[in-house]
Amino acid sequence: RRGSPDGGGGATQLDAELSIPDKDLTFDVPLGKGRECLTDTDLLILLAMIPQLAPYEKQIKQLIELRGFIPAKVFSECVRLYNVTRGPAPGELSGCVALDSNVMCWKDKCLHQGTTDYGCFHHNTTKAHPAAANSVGAYQ
Repeated sequence: RRGSPDGGGGATQLDAELSIPDKDLTFDVPLGKGRECLTDTDLLILLAMIPQLAPYEKQIKQLIELRGFIPAKVFSECVRLYNVTRGPAPGELSGCVALDSNVMCWKDKCLHQGTTDYGCFHHNTTKAHPAAANSVGAYQ
């Protein structure tokens, strides 16, 4: 979805929304760099809300005590934009979205590791209905 103007001649900041509907969880992820990961705080929320991750809580908390953060190679959920183009008309934006995941990876073995591709979008804010101008797509 499109965020607020960044002051750069009408350009906008892009945000992704990660949702886990059955847990009633939603995370907003700013995509200014084209790839952003959930924060450690968000990852701890996931750890607490997903029963399959409960056995790893002690190790994750030990890692935080030892290193001060959760290493991305152990546990990360990152939204990535690729093939992004703006234009040719003002307000046009196209691109593709993927989720790169590392879930409880220890010694080259992971509970889950991989990329989920959510497809591509094309959005034109100049032709969109005002209520739709804040959304480029829904990704879950």
